Amino acid sequence: TGDAEDPLAQTILTLPLEASVAVSGAMSGDNVQCDITVMDISIRVEQDENGQGRGFLLEATLLCQAHTWSMETVQLLVDAYAPGHQLTATYGDVKVELPEEIRTVPVSAKGEWLLPGGAPGMGRVLALTLRPAVSSSDRREDGITNVEGILAGDVAYMNPDEPAQVFGFEGQTPLALELADVPANAKVSLGVDYANAMLLSSDTVEARYGVTATVRSTPASTLHILTDLTDEGAAEAEAPGVVLYFAQPGDTYWSIAKSLGTTVESMRRYNPHMGDEATAGERLVLLT
Repeated sequence: TGDAEDPLAQTILTLPLEASVAVSGAMSGDNVQCDITVMDISIRVEQDENGQGRGFLLEATLLCQAHTWSMETVQLLVDAYAPGHQLTATYGDVKVELPEEIRTVPVSAKGEWLLPGGAPGMGRVLALTLRPAVSSSDRREDGITNVEGILAGDVAYMNPDEPAQVFGFEGQTPLALELADVPANAKVSLGVDYANAMLLSSDTVEARYGVTATVRSTPASTLHILTDLTDEGAAEAEAPGVVLYFAQPGDTYWSIAKSLGTTVESMRRYNPHMGDEATAGERLVLLT
């Protein structure tokens, strides 16, 4: 873009990147996820022997984070019984982590940046680059999470009195977000979706930007499982009979069969209307 008197060229470069991250306990075949975050970036004009700007030198600090995980399908026994037998069961709790959940929250905002004292005045803004960083994340009693951080960046501009020279300065603005339904163990990161700059005066530029907060969490639940089972022998026999039972809220076919000393298969034999789950008030005929 630009015109004959004040040309401006834009170049997009793709640079190769290779990094190694040591992950303790990782094994061949594990699943791997790697995230790269731009922590700091600076751009300055490289001048030739005549003092003219001929190129840009970009320096960046990147944070590379990697984690690995493996998945295994296992069967856990949560309950057991045997009609006509006395069983002694031992139970225990096991913590299970579910697959990672990722949620994004877009936010738009703007802020004014002032030119440092002594710098040449701005006549035209050429580029604005932004980099966000989270400084704190606190969960309130009402469930809202306050995320605070800094949005820093670089402004490249031209001075009307020196049209052949490109100048730049760094600026920053505080960033505060309120996020709902963020789990206690979640990690919040920020990314820039877009950044635009509008010149308000020769020493003030308005930065308009869109930021996306990414919330990563690994839900966990505790399962009460059967860890040991001992058959103590035949239970005291009771006279067989027919029972008319009406399902109660929270009942399952399994719990009904266990409490009355029968099996779900036997229940289905005498109650062909049974579905996949018991419903409150359902009428069942049981042979015990």
